[in-house]
Amino acid sequence: MKWGIKNKVIVLITAVLLMSVGVLSIVISNKVQLQTRSLHYQILEETAYRYGKSVENVLAKIMEDAKLMEIAFVQMMKSGTHRSVLDSMLIRTAKNDDQLLGTWMLWEPNAYDRQDKRYVNTEGHGSTGRVNSYWHWEGDSLINEPNIDWESSTWYNVPRERMKGTLLDPYWYTVSGEPTLLLSAIQPIIFEDEFLGVVGVDIELNNLQNFVNKLKVEDVGYTALLANDGTYVAYPQQEKIGKKISSEENEKELYEHLKNGKYYSKVIQNDKILGEEGHLISIPIKVLNTETPWAFVVVIPTSKIIAESKVIRNWILLLGGIFGCLTVLLLAILVSRQIAPIVSLTNRLTEIVTDDRTEIPLLELKKQTGEVGQLVKAYNELASRLHINKVKLLGLNEELEDRINKRTLQLESALKDLERFSYSISHDLRAPLRHINGFSKLLNGVIESDQEKAKYYSDKVIEASDKMRHMIDDLLKFSRLGRRALVLEEVDLNKLIDQVIKSFETEIEGRIIIWEVETLPTILADFSLMEMVFQNILSNAIKYTSKCEEAKIHIGVKGESEDVIFVKDNGVGFDMRYIDKLFGVFQRLHREEDFSGVGIGLANVKQIVTKHEGEIWAEAEVNEGATFYLKLNCKE
Repeated sequence: MKWGIKNKVIVLITAVLLMSVGVLSIVISNKVQLQTRSLHYQILEETAYRYGKSVENVLAKIMEDAKLMEIAFVQMMKSGTHRSVLDSMLIRTAKNDDQLLGTWMLWEPNAYDRQDKRYVNTEGHGSTGRVNSYWHWEGDSLINEPNIDWESSTWYNVPRERMKGTLLDPYWYTVSGEPTLLLSAIQPIIFEDEFLGVVGVDIELNNLQNFVNKLKVEDVGYTALLANDGTYVAYPQQEKIGKKISSEENEKELYEHLKNGKYYSKVIQNDKILGEEGHLISIPIKVLNTETPWAFVVVIPTSKIIAESKVIRNWILLLGGIFGCLTVLLLAILVSRQIAPIVSLTNRLTEIVTDDRTEIPLLELKKQTGEVGQLVKAYNELASRLHINKVKLLGLNEELEDRINKRTLQLESALKDLERFSYSISHDLRAPLRHINGFSKLLNGVIESDQEKAKYYSDKVIEASDKMRHMIDDLLKFSRLGRRALVLEEVDLNKLIDQVIKSFETEIEGRIIIWEVETLPTILADFSLMEMVFQNILSNAIKYTSKCEEAKIHIGVKGESEDVIFVKDNGVGFDMRYIDKLFGVFQRLHREEDFSGVGIGLANVKQIVTKHEGEIWAEAEVNEGATFYLKLNCKE
């Protein structure tokens, strides 16, 4: 196999180019893969912050409920409001927030109204008479129970020590006789820097867990919520709810960051929930001014992140391969374009030497420069000159052929006219000549013996000569029509028909003729010739309906494009066997004794329609009328 320079150049550049594209694609794909992972981690982190903020808002809401009640209680105490109104506030708060399990308060002895002794063992009070209420839901009912075990409880002692709002870690408390895992938001009741008691709201952890579980992470990860002491508030495994974080290394590190309210991120080699490697992000949640931050945890499989980056990498490699192939193809095209003119020029010159044709195809220049461009330009100039000469020659030949065809048609038409004239002169003019000759001889025999017969014969001679004169005049008109040039203009056929009908008013006076004229088109024609056409056709219609008591003449259009005009009458009609004679010179289909005329009108009509490049034909039936059809060059 012999390799040309074009193939060698293409193969060499292709190898270098594909290698460069391959290396570049790998470098870019790895870089994009790293950036994709970084971006995915950033999105995961933003998702964790957003979800953590949602949980923080829930916790802040219950803290605000407790704070509002604390403010209201202080105002009630200052205004001397009866202690029973305090319970109304607890009840209203519990009913207004469907997340709450209960609301409660516990005042120091005689802290509210200094009247604890009056309420000892009364309804809603214990043996001490203190203000002590716990309103909570039991089914659909809101019931009140006094707070118990408060002396050793964190929910009472921690707020008293801190003197500020506290979000307690989950704890067990007996509600309606059942141990319940609660979460409490507590506000100390403080007046003039003196601790007077506590007010708080409780929510069940399952409510908070349901809220957290609704927060999905790309349909493959999971979320968790941890209290400040490491207790699982929300977690995919139900058995871990309410239990504290384990002492495993991963969870131990998480707990240290949780206690200090710090952000934490780590790759877990074998996550127990995912069953594979996962990426964990812990976001601290600080509710209002509490000192016990919680943590919102988001975990997603690293395979999810890697898979997406691999897809992007594969796409980059695929696109790089496609780009490389397209570049190679483009390079091959460019090289071919540079060498192709020389190859084409060689082939064309070979054709010129071996072939005697004069038409030479041009070569495409396509921005060729240097010697190749000059060579192509010189070749194209030579080919153009040869082509122009041949086109001129072909044009002259076509023009000459067209002229010959037109002259041939004109000669054929002239020969037909001559043939018709010859027939007319030899046949139709012979009859009046015979009359003139015969009656002249008779006139010679009786001119002296019988004056009356002489007068009769003389009238016949005059009549025959007049007829001959009319026939000669009509032949001259027919001949002139063939030589007359058309003067084309827009002709409104309705106006023309009306004008022609009015010209017959004197002739048809006393007759009953029903004219039916439809809307006709406007055509491009010679007005005077068209007037002659319809004068002859309508004159025949009037003539051949003269024996009808009530003549009917209908002028209208037909055909899909309405380019055929027809004139229909109910006259005597004619025998279709003689249709070939209808448009001949001096041809008659009726006896002269029945209907006058020399038989040249329809010949004139035929000639005029033909000059307009149109068609005319007729249909008839004896004693049933006739219909003439004209197809003209109509203009919309």
